[in-house]
Amino acid sequence: MIAANVVGCDDRVYPAQVSELRWNGGVVPFFTLDTMRTLAADTAADAAKYGHDRLNTVHVIEGGTDVSGQPQAVVLAICWTFYDQDGPKNITRVITPTAEGLYPGAGLDHAWQLADETATEPA
Repeated sequence: MIAANVVGCDDRVYPAQVSELRWNGGVVPFFTLDTMRTLAADTAADAAKYGHDRLNTVHVIEGGTDVSGQPQAVVLAICWTFYDQDGPKNITRVITPTAEGLYPGAGLDHAWQLADETATEPA
């Protein structure tokens, strides 16, 4: 994994850890919970502006802290485009963090690309 900035379907840049694996020609980023919160705010704003039927949204549902004081959260991705066809249960995906607490961006159905060419140092 390397530290990198990535860009999705728009021109917003997000910090990530990027896997050496590629998915559909793009990079496979992993995000912190704070970055997922930013993605949630950005996708909510986009849905309000452009309509839910045109994009996916990210949602972070906060649940206090666990016994060790770490934040408890459930991260969801919702693919609104297929709501009428597949129904709410089938368009909702839980994004499960890795053992390191990073959330895989591939679960968000974006084609992520590197935002810069400086992603050469191992994280």
